[in-house]
Amino acid sequence: MDLRATRALLVASACVSVAALAGCGNSTFSAGDIPKVVGFSSKAGWSPHLPRRASTPATIAKAIASPAVFGRPTSVNVFHTGAGVGLAIRVPFHGPIDGSPPSVVNVLDANWRASLVDSVLPTAFAERGIRLNADRVTIIGRLTDGTSEPFDEGGGLIRTGRDFAHGSDATIKHELTVVLGAAHLTPVSIRVVHIGQPAPAVVVKTDQPHAAQLVAPSRMKLLFGEYEGYYLVVKSPSGEPLAAIWQNGRTGELEDWSNPYA
Repeated sequence: MDLRATRALLVASACVSVAALAGCGNSTFSAGDIPKVVGFSSKAGWSPHLPRRASTPATIAKAIASPAVFGRPTSVNVFHTGAGVGLAIRVPFHGPIDGSPPSVVNVLDANWRASLVDSVLPTAFAERGIRLNADRVTIIGRLTDGTSEPFDEGGGLIRTGRDFAHGSDATIKHELTVVLGAAHLTPVSIRVVHIGQPAPAVVVKTDQPHAAQLVAPSRMKLLFGEYEGYYLVVKSPSGEPLAAIWQNGRTGELEDWSNPYA
């Protein structure tokens, strides 16, 4: 399929996804109407690619929960249990946790990244022949005021052997820009996070009503296809967070939120 045909399918599928809200056309559709085109460029294997120096529990964990993921170097406490190695991973978290909409979307972002790290670690340890006790892995945020907040504590069965959509960062950003534009969502930022395989974190603005419906899980596959995971924040034209959703493709975990004050 050439790029022109792929773009046409992306636009068509996005129009279907917002038909009921944006007036793109008939809002009745079935799974067979949804082309699997997002991230079409190739498929990537399950295993994360680790640097050679990552050979001990601490260095493996730091390579996956890297500064590129959480913003600053992490600290890792390694301990041993009867079922394998346990990990306490501490990562920086910037800003307050006070229940305000900006705070909520920041926490959701941290939960998403922690969830992906948590689900990638078992495969990374198995590649190095190290037994990991996945039930004893915790990821804790260090707040600027000195307090701590636990992020994702594991959940969902890790489905091994999965392939995810894979392409260059530029290709992923380009294709998402096309499909988001067709869905009348204006991209503010598109970042591609690399924990295992590429996973996009997207912020958009919209003047459409019913933002919570825009992030309904049933619509997300139309936008994001088969990536390892995704995180989407919808904001008003003034920048107020209206809704957010993330998913971990390895475990099926999903968390969503809508602003009760909007």
